[in-house]
Amino acid sequence: MASLRSSGYTDPGWEHGVAQDERKKKVRCNYCGKVVSGGIYRLKQHLARLSGEVTYCDKAPEEVRLKMRENLEGCRVGKKSRQSEYDEQSYLNFNAADDLEEEDQVLSYRKKGKQLSCCR
Repeated sequence: MASLRSSGYTDPGWEHGVAQDERKKKVRCNYCGKVVSGGIYRLKQHLARLSGEVTYCDKAPEEVRLKMRENLEGCRVGKKSRQSEYDEQSYLNFNAADDLEEEDQVLSYRKKGKQLSCCR
């Protein structure tokens, strides 16, 4: 049961596993029969023999292991580039964010009826 996205992209992990529920959160490995929870991403971790998140598959061929590892690393690279773009944008808006925070603090104190006392 391959999952077809609206963009027409089918995840390569579906060649190596079968969904066990409608939401495709539980997937059975075609090689060892283990059912992993967490969807196709977790199955790919299982096949790529990445420890920590899920137990790995001893029966998957080396070619499949390398293919899934490469696919997962491609996902990470995409996320890192998006994160760096976000960080850069945040840096550019640094002063604007500080001004807004100060205004919000002053407004919140006024709404609660409290005043800041500077010196006594």
